[in-house]
Amino acid sequence: MTHQLFQLGMVLPHSILGSLEDFRTEMQARGETELVRRVPAPQSAVSQVLIGAERPPSVPRGQRDVQSHALQHWHTHMTQRRHQQDLISNLLQKPVERLLMNQSNRFRETQEQRELITRGLPAIHSGQGYRVGSEFWSLP
Repeated sequence: MTHQLFQLGMVLPHSILGSLEDFRTEMQARGETELVRRVPAPQSAVSQVLIGAERPPSVPRGQRDVQSHALQHWHTHMTQRRHQQDLISNLLQKPVERLLMNQSNRFRETQEQRELITRGLPAIHSGQGYRVGSEFWSLP
């Protein structure tokens, strides 16, 4: 269709900035009747809505299968992990929260607190943090 429009000397939608309707009204306001005739007739309202509407990027079918399979795989492993935690908890007679395999969050929180303290100490005391050894130059 666009090839036919090109052969007829019509204005192509991708050859102008903005919409064809805006271009048509601007050319009518300027009195350019020759250019107004070269603008193709407007398409139906439904197709204009479909063209102008932003659609989410379509994911190829194979990609969707891989993603859903990965999610199912993760869910299966999480179920197995919970089952293992329950078995170990019963064997050791400890609650699940007290098992060593579930204490990684506390370790991370502790590490983050240490990092914050190490960052804040140089502001309070000279000779702390990365400026150790440069106490001769006191920073304000």
